Amino acid sequence: MSESAPPSQNRCPRCGAPRDPASAEGLCSRCLVAMNLAPPTEAPTGAEVEAPPVVKPPPAAPLPLAEVARHFPQLEILDCLGCGGMGVVYKARQPHLNRFVALKILAPGKEQDPAFAERFTREAQTLARLNHPHIVTLYDFGKVDGLFYLLMEYVDGVSLRQLLQRKKLSPEEALAIVPKICEALQYAHDHGVVHRDIKPENVLLNTEGRVKIADFGIAKIVGGEPGRQAITREEQVIGTPHYMAPEQVEQPQQVDHRADIYSLGVVFYEMLTGELPLGKFAPPSQRVQVDVRLDEVVLHALEKDRERRYQQASQVKTAVETITATPMQGAAGCPGAAPPPSFPFEPSSWVETVRWSTRLFGTSLLLFLALILGLFWFGTGLPPLALQSAGTLLNYLALALMALGMVVGWKLDGTASVLTATGWALWHSSNGTLEWSMFHLAALVAAMYALCWWATQGRRTLVLATAAGVLGALLVCGITFLPTNIYLYGTVLDAVTHRTIPDAELIVFRLPFPPSAPKSPAAAHSLPDGFYALHVGWYAPDKSVRVTAPGYSTVQMTLGPKPLRTRRIQRDFALPPVPAAPQQ
Repeated sequence: MSESAPPSQNRCPRCGAPRDPASAEGLCSRCLVAMNLAPPTEAPTGAEVEAPPVVKPPPAAPLPLAEVARHFPQLEILDCLGCGGMGVVYKARQPHLNRFVALKILAPGKEQDPAFAERFTREAQTLARLNHPHIVTLYDFGKVDGLFYLLMEYVDGVSLRQLLQRKKLSPEEALAIVPKICEALQYAHDHGVVHRDIKPENVLLNTEGRVKIADFGIAKIVGGEPGRQAITREEQVIGTPHYMAPEQVEQPQQVDHRADIYSLGVVFYEMLTGELPLGKFAPPSQRVQVDVRLDEVVLHALEKDRERRYQQASQVKTAVETITATPMQGAAGCPGAAPPPSFPFEPSSWVETVRWSTRLFGTSLLLFLALILGLFWFGTGLPPLALQSAGTLLNYLALALMALGMVVGWKLDGTASVLTATGWALWHSSNGTLEWSMFHLAALVAAMYALCWWATQGRRTLVLATAAGVLGALLVCGITFLPTNIYLYGTVLDAVTHRTIPDAELIVFRLPFPPSAPKSPAAAHSLPDGFYALHVGWYAPDKSVRVTAPGYSTVQMTLGPKPLRTRRIQRDFALPPVPAAPQQ
């Protein structure tokens, strides 16, 4: 006869309630929730860091649902989710808003503790400053009948800890979660809030897969109100030991937002490998088959020296999204994995040389252009912008883009390349030609900046090819379709004899042409055989050509509509002779 299991094996060792034998940690579901709500571990500093954390007695029993409902008549108290050192959390419903909320009540017996009450108030004030889709929202807080409470968003889902206990996350799942944590942390850091206890228990995932960061109750408000006393005692640090940054133990009073980045690195490592980065740990790609580029991201976040760590959570997000958007590289140490592609050269040596050479060359070109334009401006003068043609205004825009690109090149290679190349393409599009000019040097500057960007960011051949294709299409379409760089050609003839007229003067102007205006310089003269070639420039239907020759009457013609994709337009002019004066 088989021996039946002792009754104690089917009960939670923490509270004695019935449990599922397959549950994680051997605990019931309510105690698992309570673990997530437990306050951060307080560990002594100095030589006692290696000592195990102090085990606190279990919290007092939570208030019955009926008693809680009596204190909060505006809520329907549905269930007790769990209890911890910070308080008890109930699931409730707001009837007038028809939504579920989480009600957190200060633990019984703590109401008279000023330090604990201040810690509770600080948690509320911290949460009230944060409004972000990936941070648990605080709806209300206060004190009712001696009970301090927080009314918060109810997250229907599981914690990251519970998810890790159920299954091993794939690298794709980890890469989808980390950027959301980074967004929440960056938002909090921008508002002067440091979490200081980032761990899987405080990362929640609802049923829709949305990531929520919980428990900012121990957050340090950077630059808090003057005269406010520190709540954390000097001889204690607050946080969870395996997830704390080194400075949280060594200098707990000088912790800043970079401690959260270290804790994020620990969580990231645990999601990828299923293990904690304890002691002398191996990079993730040597533990499991993941993209080898993740090693640099994780190890950079786990730098012991916070000055060498990522300085912003947004930098971690950018690094992860960059890896996600590019093909996976082989994991080191994995059988059959392809070695990661390498650069054709070692970028650390030659890239800086090319970058600084390009910066100096671009700056010199910019100063030269500024000198030429300045001399032209002050020497000859330019009409107001309102009187400039569209082609001239496009030229100004192209020059501004090239100049901006050369200035931005001192900071951002890729942006400088795009701006300079766009200005170059726009200049030649507005002028309708690719003939050699000094502006081709700007294309060389753009190419050099693109090379530096490619070498430092990785092989982005597809991106560079797409950018080059767009610029090429812009250039071709501009030269083809924009009404720029128009030429008139033809013959000047005698209207009576049809003989060619040499040295006829052709002038281009725009209507209205005031009779009192000074004579415009001749734009072209006909050759001895009567042929002429007149550069009109930016085409406009209201532009006119005036033809004069000694002994002939002046002829004037408006250009009118231009046929599409036409660069050269043939126009013959027939000048009537001036009638001879009648003899007396």
